Amino acid sequence: MSQSVSSTPSVRSIVSLSAIAVLIALIGGLMVAAYELDNRSFRVAALLMVPATVAVFAPVLTAMKFRPYDIFHPLNFVALSFFFGVLGRCFFLLTSSSPVAADLLEGYPIDDLIPGSILSAIGSICLCVGYVYAGSLEFPTGWFSSILSRMDVRRLYVLLPVFFVVALVATVLFLQQTGFQYSGLASLSSKRRVLINGVESSLGYHRLFSEDVSRVILLMLTAIMLWPIRRDVFTKLSVFAFAILAVALPFLASSRSAVLITVISICVAINLLRGIRLSTLMATFLACVVVVFGMLALRRENNQGVSATETLMSTGMEPLFGNKNFACVVKLSHIQQSVPELIDYKYGQSYLGILYAPIPRSLWPGKPSIRMGREISEKLYNRGLDLKEKGGGTPPGLLAEAIVNFSVYAFPFVILTIGFLLAMFCNSLRRLAEESPAGVALYAGIVPGFTLELLGGDSVGSLIFAASVTVITLAVCLATRLKLIV
Repeated sequence: MSQSVSSTPSVRSIVSLSAIAVLIALIGGLMVAAYELDNRSFRVAALLMVPATVAVFAPVLTAMKFRPYDIFHPLNFVALSFFFGVLGRCFFLLTSSSPVAADLLEGYPIDDLIPGSILSAIGSICLCVGYVYAGSLEFPTGWFSSILSRMDVRRLYVLLPVFFVVALVATVLFLQQTGFQYSGLASLSSKRRVLINGVESSLGYHRLFSEDVSRVILLMLTAIMLWPIRRDVFTKLSVFAFAILAVALPFLASSRSAVLITVISICVAINLLRGIRLSTLMATFLACVVVVFGMLALRRENNQGVSATETLMSTGMEPLFGNKNFACVVKLSHIQQSVPELIDYKYGQSYLGILYAPIPRSLWPGKPSIRMGREISEKLYNRGLDLKEKGGGTPPGLLAEAIVNFSVYAFPFVILTIGFLLAMFCNSLRRLAEESPAGVALYAGIVPGFTLELLGGDSVGSLIFAASVTVITLAVCLATRLKLIV
């Protein structure tokens, strides 16, 4: 049985004070702007920042109403996505004149972001209302509970070398097929993809057996170490080994989000069982900042010839806000204005790609695209010719995907429904986490990545993420029950 499912009071106090500080800073910034900007510029700043603040505060305040308070509540991940994608991005674009800010706007005036900021606030509120309305409803979990609770820890330890070798081999094969060659520090972290029949692929199955398997095993071992079972040296060494393996491929492939998800997932597992300490939380935050800036510096040195030292000294807020990641107000505004003139309504079609997503493109060369990122980049940003260098394009995010499917008029109802389903999904995972270490691994492995991908990516990507973690977790549990293993 878990020992604690809530954060310490000091952590909750920090969150409350931080929320108040953000609000005070916003009010103060707008007052200063009123004196320094002309009336039109001030109105634009206010119309961007006030709804952006609402978008962040709605999930934070809603999460604080649940008892016991959980710093890693799913709605806090929603708030995190809105903080970086809406509030921070609006502030960055209002205050920066760098080429990165200009590129981010894609030639559109900053005024065009006002609808996106307002829609972000509406969507955030609707998501929270749907989440709260679901209450304590859950999906049936009896079958999952039976499998997860019967995991044999002793047999898992016997299988650890097998899982380690599988993940290691997948990492090596990924590097070989993407042409990795060491040529200095800059070559250690770079985007790595291959072309299959003229279509760019990130070798998803290699990543699945490398980073996803390693992350699940790491979370299981972390839960076992904190659960009232055992805390021996072998478990600690295994945690360290799989932690290195879980971040190796994402680091080498310059996938900052995957590295951060691994770190956050570990914190979620610790918090579920013990309640995370403020010192641990702060240390983790600083480590994440170092990783993000370090990987960005290596990528720029590799792609642009800019030294890592120069990158670290000159980037400022660019690594955090100078992109279209998270629940981005920029792409939401642009997509909303382009439907249906440039991008046709999908009428729910974009949610169905999960049905044929598991089929490898190498086996089905003509497989339709399961995600909208390429279409958005081609039709909205006129980037049909350079997608080989741009990866999968620009994913819409939760709010924009709802608009593309059912129009701006229906999107509040869609978001309400998604908030309701999200609450049921997270309630079910929380129930499993209270029953076994494998349940803790399932909850911690899914909730952070699923929520952030849902807000900033698309529904298919988030479902693929959740399905892969679920399948791996169940497969590991079933493997430990094989009679062939002593």
